Amino acid sequence: MCLVIGIAMNGQAVIPSAKPLGKLVKAEDAVRLKQFYLDLATIVKDDSQLTTMSQFRNCQSLAVDCLQANGDFGTLKQLNQPINAILLDAFGGSAPDADLTPELRSKLAAALDKVSSKF
Repeated sequence: MCLVIGIAMNGQAVIPSAKPLGKLVKAEDAVRLKQFYLDLATIVKDDSQLTTMSQFRNCQSLAVDCLQANGDFGTLKQLNQPINAILLDAFGGSAPDADLTPELRSKLAAALDKVSSKF
């Protein structure tokens, strides 16, 4: 089962991001995406939520679909390559389709934290 965490804006003005991924989306979206990837990292750190990389991929895909369906993001395709590069770099170039061992879980959570920091 995948926990999807909702994100709400409080209506206050948002300053455009100067960070690499933040520059690719609207300022409001950068704030939401930063929190989104922090939330994904939290889910990964909780070993009762996801036990395999396949489950993570499915969870991430579903969560992104929900995020896009419930927001005015347009397309997030411009983010795919840079985010995938960060995730793959965490695993030395290829993400194994394996159980989330403590080591893999730690690497994945750190990569998601890194993605978040780029917004």
